[in-house]
Amino acid sequence: MQLKSDQKFSKLIIYPFFILVVVFASLFIISSFFDLEIMQIFQNALKIDFFRYFGFAWHEIGCTEVVIPLLVSGMVINEYVYKNLKSKNKKEWQSQSLLIFVYLVLIAIFIFALVSRWFGVMDTLKDFGSGVQLEFNRMVTKEEANIILIIIYTIQTVIFTTLTILIRFKLSKKKSFVEGTYWKNAINIFTFFIMAYIAVVLLKSMSARPFYTSLKETHDFRLEFIYEKFGVRPEDTPVLTTKEYAEWWEFNGLFINMSNVEFGPKMVTGSAFPSGHVMSSSCTVMSMVYFIKPKMNKSSKIDKNDVFKISMLYLGLTHVILMVLSFLINGSHFLSDTAFSFMWSLACVFISYISVNSVIVRIQSRNNKNLVKVLK
Repeated sequence: MQLKSDQKFSKLIIYPFFILVVVFASLFIISSFFDLEIMQIFQNALKIDFFRYFGFAWHEIGCTEVVIPLLVSGMVINEYVYKNLKSKNKKEWQSQSLLIFVYLVLIAIFIFALVSRWFGVMDTLKDFGSGVQLEFNRMVTKEEANIILIIIYTIQTVIFTTLTILIRFKLSKKKSFVEGTYWKNAINIFTFFIMAYIAVVLLKSMSARPFYTSLKETHDFRLEFIYEKFGVRPEDTPVLTTKEYAEWWEFNGLFINMSNVEFGPKMVTGSAFPSGHVMSSSCTVMSMVYFIKPKMNKSSKIDKNDVFKISMLYLGLTHVILMVLSFLINGSHFLSDTAFSFMWSLACVFISYISVNSVIVRIQSRNNKNLVKVLK
């Protein structure tokens, strides 16, 4: 009966992921030929305030949300270290001090991530005259940006605080936490994140594709929109640089003609392919996979807690789809950028899971053999 329950549970996770892989693979192929045309259609949604706010909000969510699963994974490992030190008869005040110190560091990292991102957004604002300050790429004013950021950071702070409290005062007290494999899941999340972002950094460093918002076509569209919306004439706007469109497979010659490559942070931040934001959102959502397991029960029915877990995963996948849609509207990324990032993140989930668990099994096997030799 338990096997039937596990099979039902697995199907509820595997089938939607398989469908999304097929959908995003198809979108990647199609968009490889019609990327520019697709963006030109979706940018018209910027003329509607709701879509402007939606595009900016989801873009900013993707900038900071990945910090939460990474820091939560750090808390899980911190709790295991604390319990391990206690089991080795270390002084209570020493292990307790280390536990509190690590928690404070993780909380400080979370606050720093939000504050630094807020300053980053403020730095992108341009003065278009007549008291109009705009974030040109996402087309929101300073006041609109501040309101949206406050809402996002409030929600993320509530989520982070709730998870911190649950881990420190509830989950870590359970017997299942000590005997379970939460620490393996935390390592899997770190490995997944590192693998995903190594590929992003390498591909961005080699890619010659500019962001859609850097193209002359979209600049003309946005300047006209600013004039219609705020009454600021294009000739009064600040000087904005434009670039030529490039396909995702066009490279900057990093390993061929390095004299034409401008080395520095812009090698990564100035390239659109692949999407780092979608990779961040995917990392956030995929981290749920490591902690979602069917609850042991005698019946073949799915437990209510499992229904909640699966629902949260589906909600996360919907969030990634909305992220992709927001980028099409505000011009942050081409469709092929986002489709590739999502598919690569899925691949990283399986690769990291297999590789990490394989290494852990080998280490445990070696330790068991050494223990047997000692006992003999």
